[in-house]
Amino acid sequence: MRPLHTFFGALLLSISVLTPAYGADADATAVPTSPVITSSRGILKPKDILSTSTSIPETVYRPGIYQVGTDLPAGEYMIFTLTNGIKGSYSVLSDLSDEAQVLDHASFPYNSIVTLSEGQVLKLTRCSASPIAEVPQIDHFYGNMYKIGYHIPAGTYRLKRAKNAQAGVAFTLAWPSNTYDCVIDYMEVKDNAVITVHEGEYLQLEDCLLASTASAEDIKHYRIPTASETAIAEEEALKRQQTSPILVSGDLVAGLSTSTSKPETIYPADTYLVGSDLPAGEYVLLSTGEEPGVYMISDKADPDKHDDLVDYGGIQTDAIVQVEDGEYLTFENATASPIEEVPELDYRSATEFKVGVHIPAGTWYFVTDDPDNTGIVFVMSATRRQYKDMISMKYIDTTPVPITLEKGQYLLMMNCRFTAQTSSVSGPGADLASGVNSAIQTLLDAIKQFGA
Repeated sequence: MRPLHTFFGALLLSISVLTPAYGADADATAVPTSPVITSSRGILKPKDILSTSTSIPETVYRPGIYQVGTDLPAGEYMIFTLTNGIKGSYSVLSDLSDEAQVLDHASFPYNSIVTLSEGQVLKLTRCSASPIAEVPQIDHFYGNMYKIGYHIPAGTYRLKRAKNAQAGVAFTLAWPSNTYDCVIDYMEVKDNAVITVHEGEYLQLEDCLLASTASAEDIKHYRIPTASETAIAEEEALKRQQTSPILVSGDLVAGLSTSTSKPETIYPADTYLVGSDLPAGEYVLLSTGEEPGVYMISDKADPDKHDDLVDYGGIQTDAIVQVEDGEYLTFENATASPIEEVPELDYRSATEFKVGVHIPAGTWYFVTDDPDNTGIVFVMSATRRQYKDMISMKYIDTTPVPITLEKGQYLLMMNCRFTAQTSSVSGPGADLASGVNSAIQTLLDAIKQFGA
């Protein structure tokens, strides 16, 4: 197979700008610096027990890939982003093989905690790792994750919503992981809230921060029910909401899956002759997470010009393709599986869905979290991103926009997300009879290059 870069060199170069990289001169020997003065300068009351400084460890593993037991010992590690305000991310893989499973993954603005076992692989991106024994203190003005009984004592604490966030979420975990089965409970933090944590648990904060130890007055004014305390009244909704293998912050939407299926049939990145190497039909392409992926469908095994392509696109998280006998499907940095083996996509990260398979038909609401860049939702009649297949288009801003979807349609999202909020004004949408065909096709072409 000819490498995709011979055909998509410029395309991949464009995509690469979407993936931030840490600078070569980044100082990975220290955790992000806190501008908050430490308690020795009198910022904290004497009775308070929250640290305003983060320990600087002696052992620091820079961004890279490490095999546990060979490159670093098994055990518990603190993970810190290299630059305050720029999210770092880590992945824990089962091994070094091409078929390795992703056991855990998270991105975070300041810190996280992970436990590593012999033989696993740790991948660090824009972050560093240090043994937890060397980091007994976390600056509570920035901390995202704490070990109870080590970083902070068991007790009741007041939480506050992070600045510029609509709402936060606080999770109590049985062990440090971003897989749902470790979640003990969680609560939404709309402004202030109080939470009680116990020895040996872990506290994970998304878009909220520890404010102080909770006083009796705090408990009286700010206590809200946790998810488990409302489970009887919302049992069915919680079954849908609490199945995620990856924890992300708030705005949970009932009726949508928070997990992505694990298919049995997986085609690794390569070129496949449809009807010979794999059956005709619909496939879900899932990004491997290493870098943005690309795919193309062609009548030739080795296309040498754009006109040879039937379809092509970028893959940020997922894409759906339909292929027929005699066509060639080529993709990189992704896997392909029959759509029937991927009936669920985590709605908080996926960008393309088939209505009636991944999401139910009905009216859903969409918002963007970026006030400076408008989001777009395309409703398509087919998987191939062409204007003739477009049913409707809506521009999405920070006010929820309702869109009604029917079974068999395809939903393509760009710079926006689902929301549980329903107070809305109808978005401006697109007038399909207003002569904007070429402009909309330009947008579809942009999605082809950059992924939704």
